[in-house]
Amino acid sequence: MMISLPVEILHRIFEHCETPIPFQDWEQGYSKWEPQHPRPRDLIALSKVCHRFRSVAHPLIYRTLAFRSEWRAKDEFLDTFTHALCADPLVGNNIRGLRVDSWVSNFDVDYFAKKLGASPKHLDERQKRWLKRWVEAESGNVALVLLLLAPRLRILDYTDILSSIRGIAAYLSGRQDVEDDHLAMALNGKGDIDDDNVADDTGPETASEDGDGNNESGDVPVGQLLGPVSGNPMTLLREVRLRHGRYLLKRVRFIEGVLLNPGLEILRLFAFRWTKEEVRAMKWNNAVSNITTLQLKNCLIDARGLANALRRCRLRHLHIVLAPVIRMLADADGDGVNFDEMGVVFRRYGQSLESLDFETIAFREYYVVDGHIGPLSALSRLRSLKISVEELGEFNEEDEDELKMGLRTSLPPTLESIHIRPSHSKATRVALTLLMDEAHSALRTVEVEVDDENRNEDDPQDLVVPGWSKSFRTDMISRDDTELVDFYSCRIVVFSRDAEAH
Repeated sequence: MMISLPVEILHRIFEHCETPIPFQDWEQGYSKWEPQHPRPRDLIALSKVCHRFRSVAHPLIYRTLAFRSEWRAKDEFLDTFTHALCADPLVGNNIRGLRVDSWVSNFDVDYFAKKLGASPKHLDERQKRWLKRWVEAESGNVALVLLLLAPRLRILDYTDILSSIRGIAAYLSGRQDVEDDHLAMALNGKGDIDDDNVADDTGPETASEDGDGNNESGDVPVGQLLGPVSGNPMTLLREVRLRHGRYLLKRVRFIEGVLLNPGLEILRLFAFRWTKEEVRAMKWNNAVSNITTLQLKNCLIDARGLANALRRCRLRHLHIVLAPVIRMLADADGDGVNFDEMGVVFRRYGQSLESLDFETIAFREYYVVDGHIGPLSALSRLRSLKISVEELGEFNEEDEDELKMGLRTSLPPTLESIHIRPSHSKATRVALTLLMDEAHSALRTVEVEVDDENRNEDDPQDLVVPGWSKSFRTDMISRDDTELVDFYSCRIVVFSRDAEAH
């Protein structure tokens, strides 16, 4: 019988009743957000079968949590979880994945704090200090409390709507001095408000900064990390997803603490601004981050911000989608982006990149941007590239030899996969050149997006190239053109090199 199976086997079986935090469409805004995580009814049912099943199933019930903003309907699972957590705060040790936003209103923070206060033995001094600060702050919410009691969290998926994100970033930093700095600001009334409209307090740019906002004078820079890692730094945290739920772009300086978490490997940001002004306002620019994957979806980043990200992080995978006009109207910063300068930064500091996705189509529809990214052949480790060919330079698609030489000098010989986005360039002609040119011998896959609105006689669907097989797929592409994140289908033509042709 199943009840006689070893605990390890039962655990593996019960794990199939879990639903992990979804990655697809993670960038959806708060107005449209519907967590795809069903309530763990099966696990709850299994926990009621017998004591043996309960010992295995109960920790899994709260391992992945997903709560949404809802002020009308009563969330029974949230109530169940709240009671379980109040009865035994150590239940938080089971939490591995958390998807929540700052507008979950059914969670009584004051009641929860009082219950915890009656059992101080469950909290160390650091947790007591943060709990006191968050209960006193008007911005206290479920995300803050859950982070406090989830020291083994691996994935955080958070939408910032109303409250400050600075405290969360400081708590996630795992750095005592960063926490002390934030709490000191909070005591002075400056740590609980993220005001995106305040004037920059960075002062004039000094001569000691180089072109990337880094101090190279030899002096100890202001804000250098000197303190030890705090007592409970969430050492298992590996991925953080942060979304800003309003029209404006959030200042990346407010989440600098996240970059300092020693174990964090993946950071995904939606609607943030990483520009020259933000770099100048950061306090710990010289602190190295262990992040290897950075995704900036509908964000604004300029050459200085790009250099800051590449220099301070150990990036191997970089995905950038520049913010569309709806988020740029209020900030009016798009005119400060110079693609020529960004290309220089890529070639200088992007040597460790293995994959690069750089999307500019929606951005260029509104802004007249100077230059192009230019050739990326210097990125000697690059294996995967998604880009509009125009960003590599100006090619004459009608001149076959010029196009061939342009692509040869623009793409690194290590490239194994390229995804060509539709634009005014003749993507089909570019794809055909890549498929036919043996100089790109490392290429295994060439993908071309089909622009159904601007069809012409050169359709990639009609290409037949010896040595390459052809297939089709449909991707859902997000477009942030209202307060919601809308999605539309995009047909992709995929060319794969035949094994015997290599």
